[in-house]
Amino acid sequence: MKDVEVDKKKMKLHIWDTAGQERFRSITLSYFQNVHGVMLAYAVNRRESFVEIEYWMNVIKKRAPKDVCIVLVGTKIDVDNIDTTKETHIQPRSVSFSEGKRLADAHNARFFETSAKEGTNVNEAFEALNEEIYKVIKRRQDGEPMSKSMMISKQKERVGCLRAFGRIFVRKNVETNRRN
Repeated sequence: MKDVEVDKKKMKLHIWDTAGQERFRSITLSYFQNVHGVMLAYAVNRRESFVEIEYWMNVIKKRAPKDVCIVLVGTKIDVDNIDTTKETHIQPRSVSFSEGKRLADAHNARFFETSAKEGTNVNEAFEALNEEIYKVIKRRQDGEPMSKSMMISKQKERVGCLRAFGRIFVRKNVETNRRN
């Protein structure tokens, strides 16, 4: 769980990580119906994880609301600073920054490259997702048309996160506290 603040509104995120396990694929598909945001992640040194992103982009287009926000994250950029000839168990970078950026742009997504090991851009990626989710919630609350399944309570909004296959899906499971 993580508390965040956007535009002086407090939100509590619930985050689940399925660590890329195939057995959670059918469960994750059901979460797309009521999402506000999705964070898709791939490892810059595992091209196959990057290739899988296109599958998830297609799932998002088919199952998620039209106004869902997407943040694409290339992880493990610290491999750029490792001598992979000496550290043979570590694969070198196989996906360039420009490839990731092009894919993000093609799907109207924000893009970040991160390193959890070095603490690079991790908070910034989540903050960007939080800000984009807040914009979606605000637009819906301000009376823009929304489907019945997207109706938002004026008192509470729930947003949360689910991570599957290295992908994080943000659902309605977080409380937004309003100050009157």
